Amino acid sequence: MATEEKYRQIPGVVKALGDILRISINSSEPLIAVEQELEYMRGYLMIQRARFGERLNVRIEAAEELMEAKIPAFSVQPLVENAIIHGLDGCENGYICIYAAQKDGILRISVTDDGCGMGQEMLDWINSPDPIKRDGHLGLYNVIRILKLYYGEEYGMQAESDAEGTTVTLTLPAQKEAPHV
Repeated sequence: MATEEKYRQIPGVVKALGDILRISINSSEPLIAVEQELEYMRGYLMIQRARFGERLNVRIEAAEELMEAKIPAFSVQPLVENAIIHGLDGCENGYICIYAAQKDGILRISVTDDGCGMGQEMLDWINSPDPIKRDGHLGLYNVIRILKLYYGEEYGMQAESDAEGTTVTLTLPAQKEAPHV
């Protein structure tokens, strides 16, 4: 960044990286509040915005009553990372929306991008009831396994995609207490 004369962004990026490291080191709990996960994501996105500049636009939408719901730590980051790396690859500008909503006791957290879409093989893998470990997608695989381990086979990750972008959704119970695992 300093060689590219983006030195004014360095303090913010260093702080964001420090916050991410602090959260990961100090988090002794496998489940954290949605609010904490989103705060971590804001730091991660600050680093990515420093890299992509005005080309990356992000919106986060989550109702206040969801902020205390417990979710697996670092479960949203692999979705956002894939949206940036794969979904927006080759795009001049990109838009990502992180959206959390709850209905009938089910919490859904979606990451949507307006990128090039996802191939059918990858969609089939994500939507499989029991995906096998796959090279290059360890983060997604780990999140899928953790959701199923903590909450049961009826929960997990789903994906849908077309030429206008991709949405990947985590589905889990909306609860303020950690399940007994």
